[in-house]
Amino acid sequence: MRFAITGGCGFIGSQLSIHLLELDYDIRVIDKIAIGSSPYWSGFDYSKIDYCEVDICSPGDMDECFKDVDYVFHLASYARIKDCLANPNLARKINVGGTLNVLLAAEKNKVKRLVYTSSSSAYGDQDNLPWKEDMPIKLLNPYASTKYAGEILCQLFGEANRLETVSLRLFNVYGSVSAIEGKVDCPSVVEILLKQKRNDQALTIIGDGKQKRDLVNVKDVAKAFVAASTSKLVGKGEVINIGSGSNYSVSEIANWIGGETTKLDNRYAEAYETLADISKAKELLNWQPEHNLKDWIESNKK
Repeated sequence: MRFAITGGCGFIGSQLSIHLLELDYDIRVIDKIAIGSSPYWSGFDYSKIDYCEVDICSPGDMDECFKDVDYVFHLASYARIKDCLANPNLARKINVGGTLNVLLAAEKNKVKRLVYTSSSSAYGDQDNLPWKEDMPIKLLNPYASTKYAGEILCQLFGEANRLETVSLRLFNVYGSVSAIEGKVDCPSVVEILLKQKRNDQALTIIGDGKQKRDLVNVKDVAKAFVAASTSKLVGKGEVINIGSGSNYSVSEIANWIGGETTKLDNRYAEAYETLADISKAKELLNWQPEHNLKDWIESNKK
């Protein structure tokens, strides 16, 4: 059984790849940068990993990468809200056009199933909590709109029986020790604050600090991807929340870490509070998170 991971040199993609290797699966990492240049692979022996250095916006190259592949995890994307606001055309090219290329290449190579990485940003800012998959979509920024468009493409392929698909709406993913050490960009507010603490800097609080986030550990996310690839209850383009089912305010997280704080202005085009309803993931994937945020902070607070 072989798994292909687009965006395998990124934060979540690398952790998913490592998890698959630990399970003794055969993997193929796909990314537009060399695996040896990815800081997320630093310290790991990747010499035996099958690797394709291609851009998902190049459809012919994608065809070659999916030969003899059973399952595809599609994580490659133009991922930051700020960057997508600054360059929405590039976001559309990568997140929509690139996703279509991946779907077509997977279909052509008779891949058994594709698991798509979507985002909780598709919900926008809802009036009610927790966020459920059947809630109306409220798109606040180009990143959210392009990730949601990818969901629609996956649903079209799945419902038409062209290719089994399932979309995972990830909430805020944390768990990068490398980010705390300053080796890579921080994926969440947790790493930002821990990095500031290690560097004896004031902890930055956005706005009033009362905004809450559902934060889920990257190792739990990796297990969710594997569950989505093997579950017999999905494959028709289902959309499933992957979060912790709990949320915490920025001020609360800062208090756990401890130290002086400083205030910054509110960010544009982001939800004030997020909270995932993960009952669908439990039902269809037999998955639930195992890691506790406060425990992880304590183990990485120095």
